[in-house]
Amino acid sequence: MKKMVLKVPLQHKVERFSPEICVVEKVVLLRHQAFEEMRTNPLRDSPYIAENKRFMWCDAKSEHCVLFLDCEGEDGFLVQSEGYSYARRSQFIPGAKNLVYAAEMTTAEQRIHGYLADMAEEAAKQMHRGEESFSFRELAEEVTFHDLEDVLGQALAERLQERADVESAEYAPLGIDYQPDLRVKPKELYTMRLITPLQIATVPDEDEAESYSIDPKEANCCRDAINRFMQDYLEEDERDRGLMQYYDSRSPIGEKIWSAFPSVEVVDGRLMGVLTCQFLEPLSEPESAEFCRWWCGQRSDGYGEGLEQHPINTEDFGEIYVSLWDGTDDCRMELNAADFGEEAPEIGGISL
Repeated sequence: MKKMVLKVPLQHKVERFSPEICVVEKVVLLRHQAFEEMRTNPLRDSPYIAENKRFMWCDAKSEHCVLFLDCEGEDGFLVQSEGYSYARRSQFIPGAKNLVYAAEMTTAEQRIHGYLADMAEEAAKQMHRGEESFSFRELAEEVTFHDLEDVLGQALAERLQERADVESAEYAPLGIDYQPDLRVKPKELYTMRLITPLQIATVPDEDEAESYSIDPKEANCCRDAINRFMQDYLEEDERDRGLMQYYDSRSPIGEKIWSAFPSVEVVDGRLMGVLTCQFLEPLSEPESAEFCRWWCGQRSDGYGEGLEQHPINTEDFGEIYVSLWDGTDDCRMELNAADFGEEAPEIGGISL
């Protein structure tokens, strides 16, 4: 048996352990140096705690925390900052990364892990009998791992079932070649739009010394041309999820929002930037604020910065440059009323 080495403070003559229920709202992977700084100076303000303190609170049943992991090690640091920017309430968790991986393992994956351990034991026995080479299939048969394909199929179904965007997943092998044996039903997606102001400038021609700005109220005729360009501007790996392709996969927001595609639309008589999102579950108010900040960054320094460097040809104004960033963080969030009928949820503190 492989020996475990734990880094944990031991208490002397403890009469009773009284653990609290802690719900991990978010897992954050830190560089080793940043993790060590948090571990050795937990009462010092941390930018990582500050930007995630909205995921830390308490209720009548439990403490809601953020688990910080060391990207180079196995340990973690559980924090409930109580609204502060330092680890006001915390605990060092040895082997936390393995706990996270184990929690994510499905029942079928645990079976596969057990089968592999049994196969390793069988290979070791044969090795001591003088064998030096093995057949995987024969080892599998020795430990009754005959149903390898079935177990892998079940593991896939269970892994799909864990996804936030899957309503149900069932593996039911029919034993007939080329017939589907995996059935997946998606959850219903809802629509949300983030509406923001934009800036439009012309490209100077031979008779003009410099470019000039176009009032968004006068640019409505450019909508289709701009949207065609934005569609072509998408990368191949953005076709399914749009800009959510780059969102932090460990964030709850990355699970709740399936896709986010930028465009321009006429809103209240003027051309505006619109991020159309398909989502599975409503965002909390802190999550809404975080997502709006992310979109603000994409408008100014990410997607928007790249877009504004390309001229777009239009019939009415010739070549123009479109910037999704107007120097403000104005962002209006709207839900599609048709998705909900009379039971519209609140999202980010904003309801229909």
